[in-house]
Amino acid sequence: MTDPHSPFVPLLDGLPANAELFWQQANRRLLWGWKRDLDGDSRLVFYAARLARDGEVVGVCDQHMLYIHRTHGAIAQEIQRTFERGRAGIEETVGRLTTSLRRARAGQLVVEASIGAAGPQERALTTKLRRRRPRRAIAEVPNVTPTELTELDALFPADLYVGSGMSYEAGLPTLCDMHEAFCVDDPTGTRFATGRDDRLPADLATAPRETIARFCAVHAGALTAEPTPAMRRLAALHDASLVGDVYTDNVDNLLAMTGTPFIRTRGSGVLNERCNVPLPSPRLIVVGVAADRREVVAQARAKRREVAVVNSCERVAPHVRHLTYLRNGDDFFRTTAHAFFAAVSGETSPRERELAMAV
Repeated sequence: MTDPHSPFVPLLDGLPANAELFWQQANRRLLWGWKRDLDGDSRLVFYAARLARDGEVVGVCDQHMLYIHRTHGAIAQEIQRTFERGRAGIEETVGRLTTSLRRARAGQLVVEASIGAAGPQERALTTKLRRRRPRRAIAEVPNVTPTELTELDALFPADLYVGSGMSYEAGLPTLCDMHEAFCVDDPTGTRFATGRDDRLPADLATAPRETIARFCAVHAGALTAEPTPAMRRLAALHDASLVGDVYTDNVDNLLAMTGTPFIRTRGSGVLNERCNVPLPSPRLIVVGVAADRREVVAQARAKRREVAVVNSCERVAPHVRHLTYLRNGDDFFRTTAHAFFAAVSGETSPRERELAMAV
């Protein structure tokens, strides 16, 4: 722990021996952020923290959270009172809490809660996040017929772009799960959470430690997760020079545990910054990548690389037009990373391939 005044929230009692080897390589910086607009309301939530150790215990410290919600005046006042009622627990768990109310458009107020201390990076990111405008339109997803898991040798050599759908198979949360952790969507799971549908202030006020643990689920889980068979098969393909560059927007280091070199494309993970990638191979295979991570795919198309997509289309958050980067003419394998890489390695039976196509 570097700051003795920063609250330390325990997450894990210790690390298994194999995980100890990768602690120095672990992605210990947490950054999550959303800004969503619905029916005149607007809600922003941002969380930054750092994984650290206190003896053998792994936890999180140096936290900063910003919450801004423009909504009906009476609801905004209610939200501020909720934060104030939970002040003692919030400050003990996260850091100093300040709240404010200001007028917005007719009948609306903006409630703002800032918790913990923001550094220069956090201030820069939240400034940009505040300015984000609602997306005017979201492209329709083309109706692409899934490709059979046969003659997969023709796909290689290829570069790979892997997302949370691959790490999900190792037991880590997906983006949809993190939507739930930060209450981005309403309890029905069908629309964005604004107004009284937003459960996050009450969660922080009544159960701050449990709520913070939800925020850290991906990073904490990555410390103890094991690489999947698909990741190990990917490593073998890389060793055989059939896979060139491997790009990922994931926050875990599971690929490192297999010895596969990779390039992170995530940036802050909040603003979808552009990461220029070389793409040395004639094809890009996209595995388990969510719709809001389109930039690498766009670069591949600009460089006239062929694109193949592997995605089981499970656990998709509301209002996400999943696979908007997919196009007619792409090979689309509607299956898991496990089934795809097993088929590439020739380790599945015809019946298993048939079942994989039914995912």
